[in-house]
Amino acid sequence: MSSTSADHGSDEDCRPDDVVDAFCALHRLDRSALWVVACSGGGDSSALALLVHRAVGRCAGSLYLAYFDHALRSAREHQTEYQAVSRLARALGVPLHSERLQAGRLQLEAGRCGIGIEAVARDARYAFLDRVARAVGARYVATGHHADDQAETVVMRMLRGSGPIGLSGIPELREVRDADGNTLYTIVRPLLRLPRAVVREFCRRNHIGWVEDRSNEGTDYQRNVVRSRIMPQLYAIEPQAALRIAAAAAKIRRNQEAMTCLARQRVSWDLIGQRLSTEAQSFFALPAALRLTALYQAVDRLRGRADQHAAGAARPPGRFFEPLLSDEWSPCDARRTQAVESSPVLLRGHGLMVAVREGRLSLGLDIVRCSKKGYLISSPVHTAGGRQYCIVVDARRLVLCASDLLPPVIVRSRRPGDVIRMQYGRKSLKKLLNEAGVPPDARAGVAVVEDRDGVAAVLIQEPDEHCFLRAGLRRLDHPVGDVVRLEWKGDSAFEEFTQQ
Repeated sequence: MSSTSADHGSDEDCRPDDVVDAFCALHRLDRSALWVVACSGGGDSSALALLVHRAVGRCAGSLYLAYFDHALRSAREHQTEYQAVSRLARALGVPLHSERLQAGRLQLEAGRCGIGIEAVARDARYAFLDRVARAVGARYVATGHHADDQAETVVMRMLRGSGPIGLSGIPELREVRDADGNTLYTIVRPLLRLPRAVVREFCRRNHIGWVEDRSNEGTDYQRNVVRSRIMPQLYAIEPQAALRIAAAAAKIRRNQEAMTCLARQRVSWDLIGQRLSTEAQSFFALPAALRLTALYQAVDRLRGRADQHAAGAARPPGRFFEPLLSDEWSPCDARRTQAVESSPVLLRGHGLMVAVREGRLSLGLDIVRCSKKGYLISSPVHTAGGRQYCIVVDARRLVLCASDLLPPVIVRSRRPGDVIRMQYGRKSLKKLLNEAGVPPDARAGVAVVEDRDGVAAVLIQEPDEHCFLRAGLRRLDHPVGDVVRLEWKGDSAFEEFTQQ
């Protein structure tokens, strides 16, 4: 148990025994439904598993536990955690779904995407929970975040200079929807108002054993630094610091929810093809806070929240949209309007393109250049309305169905250590190119298609045309549905356009 918060937080109004029942009553959740609890073997998630089991058991509901190993620790530590979760599942008499990543996978993904390992681990974890929820037909997915987690999150976001959306902290509820806006399941966090100390005391009182994550003791991750160095200083000033910060975050969230409703009323996004657009003059006449909220609503609608974690497509940071929030944007500024029309693309990055054309502000998914890692295609498996989507590489020489790939998809030049999984086993690209007779001076023109599952296809142009596909991947004879085309010209240039 962390010493930084073990003695902080009042027990007077914190009653963990009925917290799930109260949470369900407050948010009108169905305890007779099927629930999935993310369980790591730690004290917080183990307590949550027991509490949810009791709550749904009283209403004839069903419970599954889900354990995910990020492969960031030793095999011995993984085994200890897994055994703890297995014992808990057996004690509760519920099924357990587990999965372990290949060692080094997260580090590779973090390097490829240029983001921190913590963010990549979180995306992988929620992608796993998404798969479990869909497989078992869960209505709710519960995680063990508590008030201390909330306080640490808000402090971290303050240090990054986040705005109201970030400072509202971790939401108690978040609906996961498909591309058509239908709710698939809801992520719930019933312990978010309880301090860590109260949750751990519940574990001791109910004789729940748990495993301490040794990685929490280090200072490699920002959250650990906040927990071990910053939070103790806040507790010295205010013993109830975690609860106070969590309460402040809740108030900010309420204000942000009001802003969200207002943005929906004031900004109407029209879906034209694969882009959302709105009247530019009216948009830029709005206060900056409403503009930002409306832009995030458009991003969520474009990507489809159901595919967010599976696609690894996190929301872009607020600073990405800052050029559109400046007071310099005036709907009456003719010079600005003329300059925009002559160069319509306003922003490009994070898999998005924002442009102004013919008096309308448009936002769409984009192929963006990643200077170190190739070309990143940030596209959903299906567009709004369930239309088919495919990716064409190099003038129809390779057509792939997007539903066979795990986005985001990289089209890039080859790199040392590349391996492709074929029907007869794994083979290095170096050996593959040697067998195909590709001379060293022609290998810069080889296109490698890569998704979350590794190298998906290899397209060779010289001396003869060859295409090698990963086992199980389909090659289409011709494009179908909505198309993303990429004319591959090595690492020096690329062109793309979308055909309806």
